[in-house]
Amino acid sequence: MRYNMRVFLCPYGGFSLAIPMDTVLSVTLYGKNPEKIIEYNQENQNTYISLPLLFNCENRDVRHGIILKDGNDEQPENKFVLLTYAIESETELAADKIYPLPCSFTFMKFSQFFMGIVFNSRHHQKTSGDIPAQDLVLLLNPLHLIQNIKKEIKYD
Repeated sequence: MRYNMRVFLCPYGGFSLAIPMDTVLSVTLYGKNPEKIIEYNQENQNTYISLPLLFNCENRDVRHGIILKDGNDEQPENKFVLLTYAIESETELAADKIYPLPCSFTFMKFSQFFMGIVFNSRHHQKTSGDIPAQDLVLLLNPLHLIQNIKKEIKYD
């Protein structure tokens, strides 16, 4: 039996980001561009992480917030929300097509946030916002990202 991983695909300049659906509680619309990589909201105690800023991409057209599961999914507060450009699609990635990141990626400060790399067979389709879908897909490891953020930030 062949294992497939369901993901949300988000196009970025030079690559597409795949976010595993099994880590996602829900998706919401988000109508503004964040000013910082990490913003903590005192009212709802949610932590918002701007993926475009984290990956040194242009900070424009942030459209979706991806709310991550945390084991206490009935509570709407105290969540981690990944802010991203528009979600292009839902798709399945075959496990045998997900490869480990090449060692040359380790020099990038955020390479640790990825579980693998997929070389997609699509050919640069246009997506919303005229950001082309990419043949290179990086598979995000949301749990590792959140663990690192918890280590780095101190809430007031």
